[in-house]
Parts: sequence; structure tokens; C-alpha cells
Amino acid sequence: MREMQNDGRAPAAQGLRLSKLGGTALAVAGAMAVGKTASAALIGLAPNVSSGTWTYQVDLSAGSQVQNGDEFIIYDFGGYNAGSIAAPAGWTATAQLLTAPPVGVILANPDDPTLNNLVFVRSGGTVTNGGANEISLGNFSATTTFTSSGFDSFAYQDHSNANPNGPPGTGQASIAVPAVPEPAALTIAATGISLLTLRRRRD
Repeated sequence: MREMQNDGRAPAAQGLRLSKLGGTALAVAGAMAVGKTASAALIGLAPNVSSGTWTYQVDLSAGSQVQNGDEFIIYDFGGYNAGSIAAPAGWTATAQLLTAPPVGVILANPDDPTLNNLVFVRSGGTVTNGGANEISLGNFSATTTFTSSGFDSFAYQDHSNANPNGPPGTGQASIAVPAVPEPAALTIAATGISLLTLRRRRD
């Protein structure tokens, strides 16, 4: 998992977003420039986490649209519970172990073949943002058995209102995901279990 970087997008997309994840405040910033081919952007916000369910709100920036076939992918969603992925009407949702990113995107973090990716593809017609502010595309979610959190890639493809029949805009951002606990945390947990076992034997 990597720390986030910022690109030259509009301030609204770069603004720091905070979310409480398992009691830890995680900052989610704007998109990384790696693989970015256009100014259009889908924006994955910091997830709301409750009882193992991670719910992501995804916004569509001003001057952008999503057409059938446009997609976004949340990579390496650790501890995924099979069949738990959900999306609003007009989107297909699948979990995959290996997912090619949109054309032109080189993932900042390589896709881990042992962790599921959440893949959401537009199938219900074009959504156009003709206003001056971001609009919400709804809530997208999945459940996990993991309690730790980290950062991985949010990769997307969408279109610009200025050239809707042209090539799609693609890019990636850093987003919070359930993650395998760091080795230090695992060591502490294992030590705690060993001490508890030793104490029980002495009692």
C-alpha cells in the first residue's frame, strides 16, 4: 500500500477527505497523475465503514459523463466476502482476482492476484453532469472479514461532455481499502495470544 499523491486537478477534487476507518483517521486526497489521459474524472470518496461493510460514494466531476461500458475498479479489497458486492441500478458489479486497468493506466500498485478487485461497469445509459459541481453516482459497497485498512488504487474510465464520442478519459487515484495487517501488528497479536495461553496454563 502506498501514500497518496496529488495531480493538477481542480481544488474540489484535490481537497482532503477524512473518514474514520476502524478508529483510525485516514486522509484520502486527489487523483494520481499516473496514466491520466484526460481531464474528465470519476472521484471515489473515502468509504463509510460499518460492521464490516465498506460503502463508497462515487462522484462525477463537472463537465463529465459516464456511458455504457465506462467503469471504475477498486483494487485489492482485502478479505472480500463472496457475493457481497452491491451497486446502484444501472451498474453491473463483479469481484475479480485479476483485472486489467483501463487503457493507458499503469497501476501505481501492482494488482495482487490473491485479493479481489471490485469492478463496477455502467450499463444503464449515459449519466451527464452538465452543472458546475460534482454529482453523486450513488453508493457502491462490499463486505470484508478484515479489520485493518490501507490504501490501494481506484482506476476509472469516463468521458468528457465536450467530446462525448471521443476517446475516454482514464486515470487513477489512491483510495482506502481493507488490508492485511502489517507484520508488526500480527506479531503483537500473536504475542498477546501466547501470553494469554501461558496465563491460562498457570491458573
